[in-house]
Amino acid sequence: MQFRMRNINIFKSRHGKTYTYYRDQRTGFLRKLPSDTKSPEFYEAWKQADADNYGTVPGSKRHLGAELKASYLKSPEFLDLSARTRKDYAYYLKRMHEMDAVPVDQMTPASLMVWRDKIAEGGRRRTANYTLTVMSRVFKMGILRGLTKDNPLREVPKLKRAKDKPKANRPWTDGELDAMMGAATPQIRTAIALAAYTGMRQGDVLTFTWGSRENGYIKQRKTGDVVYVPEHSKLTKILDATPKTATVVVSSDLGRAYTSDGFRSSFFRLRDQLVIEGKVGTGLTFHGLRHTVATKLADAGADAETIAAVTGHKSMAMVRHYTESRDKKKLARAAIKLIDTN
Repeated sequence: MQFRMRNINIFKSRHGKTYTYYRDQRTGFLRKLPSDTKSPEFYEAWKQADADNYGTVPGSKRHLGAELKASYLKSPEFLDLSARTRKDYAYYLKRMHEMDAVPVDQMTPASLMVWRDKIAEGGRRRTANYTLTVMSRVFKMGILRGLTKDNPLREVPKLKRAKDKPKANRPWTDGELDAMMGAATPQIRTAIALAAYTGMRQGDVLTFTWGSRENGYIKQRKTGDVVYVPEHSKLTKILDATPKTATVVVSSDLGRAYTSDGFRSSFFRLRDQLVIEGKVGTGLTFHGLRHTVATKLADAGADAETIAAVTGHKSMAMVRHYTESRDKKKLARAAIKLIDTN
């Protein structure tokens, strides 16, 4: 008896390699099948995929993509996040597309370790770790909604940074800040100043409006709360000198807001030129300015709660992460002063 094997998609790469997938009709997600369509292994894999898709076999298993991920993306917990966080989460959820059609009960810590290591290839440790965090939230929500009984990611450790590897988003030195501000265009200078004196993220800087300057304060919305940061005197001078060509503060001479990619391109082009000239060190990132603000506050003696009032962090653990590079000599000197007076 002959019959048509439905929902098969065959692709050829530009290098001539053939890839075969089964497309789940409910979700559009693809499950990878053996490339040899005439092999017994291919038929068995297709039969199981088709059974899972249409439920023709008793006890058909739930899929991660069809159940857990889709449920999370529609949940109030996800929809209540900020637009930027939702975009980030959706991006990282896409990174596990190869597992979209894997039955939930087949996901073990061992299989997820393999998946974690694959994402981390090429030095993407932080990407792998962040993906673990997002996926763990999906599993936790799935447990509460009765879609799964366990979160196998609880047993999957995050990758640790090599001790000899420089930290990502390190704080800027005062000299590096002066060099970047001095060589930047007025638009990029304003963006750097907003981040350097308020701890704003790049996304917040690029959407910051003139109406958010209120009576000597910079009004921001961070992690769902409104945060008011007193306007630094140096920032005031820069903002007062910035032309108002659009509603947003950081805009081109034509009044157009920067896209994220466009701004990053301009920023890194400036940074790379200054690295060549020896005016700034390697590894400088825009997000490092957020670490810079937290570090300076810690050096000045601010506690975690005070720092969070500026950065908008709700987690004290994250504040401690941002201030790992604080000046330990200053802290030790302050500590000795406490006992030297006795």
